[in-house]
Amino acid sequence: MFGEDAMNLFVLVSTGQKVANLPPVLEIAESGDQILWVESDEANQSDWTSAPRAVLEEYGLVTVDVVRLAHVNDPSLLATTLAQFAQSVADQYATIYLVTNGGTKHTPIGLLNAFQSRAPRLLYGDERPAMYSIFPSGFSQPPQVAPYTRHRLDLADILRLNGYTFATGSEHQRIRPGAIPQAICQERYGVDETYTYDLHNQHFA
Repeated sequence: MFGEDAMNLFVLVSTGQKVANLPPVLEIAESGDQILWVESDEANQSDWTSAPRAVLEEYGLVTVDVVRLAHVNDPSLLATTLAQFAQSVADQYATIYLVTNGGTKHTPIGLLNAFQSRAPRLLYGDERPAMYSIFPSGFSQPPQVAPYTRHRLDLADILRLNGYTFATGSEHQRIRPGAIPQAICQERYGVDETYTYDLHNQHFA
């Protein structure tokens, strides 16, 4: 689990790429930090929010609200819809992070307009290379860019986000991060030529 520092707010836009928002949030979030989900009609109808919400809550984050609107490509609509929430939070949070992995190209404009008075930071997770960026409030300096080192998003989470789980009776075992199991360390495939050939012959037969 995470530490117990001052509470932060993460504003997430629900997306069909259900894993997209999670890595940067899990990298810097603390247990008890709060999530505000922004959900379009399409996201609501396609149920894009429930699985990532459940995963984040299992990691100790708290959903404070789910704000719904017709779509997220209109900065004016976004700003108007979120304005009341933004005004109500006052100085409740140490930091407000606007996570820009979800939504469309115009979505961050609406988020920034809605939370402008709360000095929000932008948080974005890149896939290639795998790293995250934190853009300071007001863009007064370059972003803080760093590789992922802390989050615990695992295969079980990825499967759950996409509506799958491990097969019944599966004997899966996590091998990273952490020490590699002895059975894998001692595996002779690819090391012992005779053993490797024999194994291929058995499979072929």
